[in-house]
Amino acid sequence: MKLSETQIEEIADFLDCGLTCLYNKKSKELTTITEFDDYPDSDELNWDDIIEFERMNSNDSFELMVDFVEQIDNNFLKEKLINVLNRSKPFKNFKIQIDNLGEYRQKWFDFKNRKYVDYVKSQIETINENENSDLNIENEIDFDDLEDEVYFYDREDWVGLLELQKRRVEKDPTDLQLQEKYAIALNLNKKYDETLKLLEPLYRKNYKFSFGIGLIMEALLGLNKTEDDFNWIKKPIILKLDEETINLCVKFLKGKRKPRSISDIYVHFIVKSDFMYFDEESLAKYLSKFTNLFDLVEDPSDYWDMQVKLKKKK
Repeated sequence: MKLSETQIEEIADFLDCGLTCLYNKKSKELTTITEFDDYPDSDELNWDDIIEFERMNSNDSFELMVDFVEQIDNNFLKEKLINVLNRSKPFKNFKIQIDNLGEYRQKWFDFKNRKYVDYVKSQIETINENENSDLNIENEIDFDDLEDEVYFYDREDWVGLLELQKRRVEKDPTDLQLQEKYAIALNLNKKYDETLKLLEPLYRKNYKFSFGIGLIMEALLGLNKTEDDFNWIKKPIILKLDEETINLCVKFLKGKRKPRSISDIYVHFIVKSDFMYFDEESLAKYLSKFTNLFDLVEDPSDYWDMQVKLKKKK
């Protein structure tokens, strides 16, 4: 079976939308069905001619998000999204975050599209290698799947997650990404001293890349400490809800005629800092106190709709 690039991209788009694609090898026609539709019966289709393409299962979809986050070049944003994926409801919370990250939202769509195209091509290769066998993509969960991170996050089983990440690190202690995941699991289990013990030597070897700063800060805060309680080689840029942050906000908005969203401002701060003590909602509430500096357009029910611009001088 050979499909054109256009057909492959079309199938990839449908799968990404949550549809199942049925390709008729004889007529070359493509049919889509939703999870709520009944499959066509044998009177409508000759199933010997049908190839079924299904969307990625939950484990594959989770790995897709992980792969995207791991190639992000902004270390603070990378750690922020890793934390999102390592907590409960990763799919929902990842979507909320990525939808408000400006250029990274489009980068995610482009990345996901390329991966779905590769996913379809991989299925086609399998079909061509096994022409006499049926394509049967099932979402069966075996033991390896049960050990996948998503299994533990869905159940908020932080003890199980810690054991999994510990075993992975022991198998490959040179992998920094595995070390980061192990540190995240330690923090989720409130083993903050162990996090610092793990990350301090790794930070010293990789401080030029801002390695581990966010996780170190989380551990310090968990121990009721501050950034002053860690021996940094290069002092990180850490933002708090204070005058410095207000000044950065004024500088960012200066010269801009149109108001900017809280998300725009927050992403700008991510680029400019190594760690922030606040999230988007806290930032929105803080800025709303400075009506002498900012004009605010906001929906009281949702801080995401809040728009900010500098107040005109009279």
